[in-house]
Amino acid sequence: MTIRIAPFDPHTASNQLWAAFNETRRAIAHEFWPDEPILDDAETRREVQSTNPMVEFRRWVAMEGDGVAGSIRAAFRRPGTPHEEDHARFLWAGGGVRASSRRRGVGTLLLGEAHRLMHALDKTVLTMSARTEPGHAFIKHVGAIEKHRTVEQRAVFADLDWPRLRQWEDGATAQGLSWERYAGRVPRDVLVDLLPVFTELVADEPLGGLETGPIRWEISRYDLWYETLERVGGAHHLVLLRAPDGSVAGSARPDGTYEPPALCANS
Repeated sequence: MTIRIAPFDPHTASNQLWAAFNETRRAIAHEFWPDEPILDDAETRREVQSTNPMVEFRRWVAMEGDGVAGSIRAAFRRPGTPHEEDHARFLWAGGGVRASSRRRGVGTLLLGEAHRLMHALDKTVLTMSARTEPGHAFIKHVGAIEKHRTVEQRAVFADLDWPRLRQWEDGATAQGLSWERYAGRVPRDVLVDLLPVFTELVADEPLGGLETGPIRWEISRYDLWYETLERVGGAHHLVLLRAPDGSVAGSARPDGTYEPPALCANS
């Protein structure tokens, strides 16, 4: 069956197209992350329709008959926002193709839309990421070079080595460091004060040659995220390790739900 690429405007798309989009979204999620919770269709629609004050999105779907074979989204710094010039060259893109439609050029057709958008907006650097083997194979197929790799570790609380963790905690205290904990919703004024600290910490992370705009933590990222938490529940726990002079030596976020969108973190 012929594949047709079409723009996907989340505000004007029909209920039929939304249903097809969500069916494919759930199929891909069940394939690769069968044990992970999945947002329901209504919440996903609200999330996609929300306006990010710092980032603008464009989306396309690959239609196969009345079904959606795959989709792609592209993101770039919204014109007129602070530090816009630092991100002028960059475009971010991500998406997926369901198993039954892979190896038929669907991903290449979708990526072509991002390529045309880059020309229209005069962007010269495209950043994509992959979390699955088909995704890695596709990125290699189109000639992209891996420049940065991250590792995500999941652990069951009951299986953690709590005595060793306590030793580490006590060891930090012995060096004059102190722990500061926020359980549940972290107050907004606390987050505002910590944004420069988070920015400094992430700027210190090695990127291995990945070319990107300056990564700044911005409160809009958390405002959007907290709005979602109000609807779906969840918590945002924060643990800080402070030096004797009160500066932050490190931080951790054992959150009770998913992280804020990565694209917002890179805005």
